[in-house]
Amino acid sequence: QKLAKTDPYAAATLVDDAFTRGDVTAGRKYMADTDRFLRRGPAWRYLVRVAAKHGATVPDPPVTHDSVAALVDSFIAGGTMEMGRSPGKFISVTLTPVAAVVRPGEAPKVKATLTNIGSLPVPLGEWGLLTPKLMLDVRMWIPREQAETLGRVPLSFEAPRLLGVGESLTQIVSLDTGWIGVEMAYRPLSKIELTVTPMVDPVERNGRYVGALGGVTAPAVVLVREALIEIDSPDAYWEALTQLVRELQGDDQVVAMRAADVTVSLLALAQKVSTGHTGPAGKLARRLRHRELLAMLDYALRQTPAAVRCRTLGALRNITATQRMLKMVGPSLASTSPLVRALAVEVLGSSTRLSTPRMLEPFADKDPDPLVREMARIVIGKPSKP
Repeated sequence: QKLAKTDPYAAATLVDDAFTRGDVTAGRKYMADTDRFLRRGPAWRYLVRVAAKHGATVPDPPVTHDSVAALVDSFIAGGTMEMGRSPGKFISVTLTPVAAVVRPGEAPKVKATLTNIGSLPVPLGEWGLLTPKLMLDVRMWIPREQAETLGRVPLSFEAPRLLGVGESLTQIVSLDTGWIGVEMAYRPLSKIELTVTPMVDPVERNGRYVGALGGVTAPAVVLVREALIEIDSPDAYWEALTQLVRELQGDDQVVAMRAADVTVSLLALAQKVSTGHTGPAGKLARRLRHRELLAMLDYALRQTPAAVRCRTLGALRNITATQRMLKMVGPSLASTSPLVRALAVEVLGSSTRLSTPRMLEPFADKDPDPLVREMARIVIGKPSKP
């Protein structure tokens, strides 16, 4: 009897046995209990034959054609279907600058907000209304050079999840990453305008990205990265350089980190000018001097707190460091800070100017910190230990 609750063959056996013994009441009861089974397959057909053998009536299905049709009609008329037809009535995406204007050494950032503006919870994820991802198309316009650069920054929200009515998800993302970060790195003297246009749930089709969710869009936002100096004059430049030195030597680590970032950017600009690319320097192309900037870099890498040294090394990743710069990075390998050592390993390992495998081999095997060991193994191409 226990098996008959889940197995049509067992239920048919009970029915057959009861009617054969003449226990019509039990037979009818067992037959009535078969309404739980699907009406297809060999087991159900056997049950139908047993019922016909004893003149019993097969119970009606619990769900009729009319009730199924009504259920489908209700679904089509309800909010779930409307969600698929008009997602813009349920989801909104907004993009706002964290700061509309930033200075050199400060990261331009935007805050993206995904909000349920509908009357039903919205499923997010691969099987939901949308995959909660944005692709930020970034147009970087440099008025000094009358030139523009295009880049993309991906952004993802946590999923899968159910976004409740009125609930929002937010993410803050920095725009100075990847190619955009490289292009911004050697333009500290240039004003840069960043126009950011979000694409909701991006998918690649025919070699280009398009938004998969029609009807959900967000307007573009504009941010400005100011130039280090307002006027291209030698006096303004030397005054800015003097201020950077004071900031590097000051007690405020946040200010010192920004100064270190700008120092590396000025070195990158000086490198560009030395190769004939003078546009980003404007009238100051002949005023940039490696000696002073290298002295500031050396100070930032040797005589500042670990946080400032980390910021300096991080900035060096976005430029093509010269052999002299790399030699200045070398002493950071002896730092007591594991993060400083790991960043130094990454900077040295990304350069083709030094014989890095031999230099970094000891760090891949013997450094006491696992992060440093893993970074060294990555940059020298040595398999990780299990």
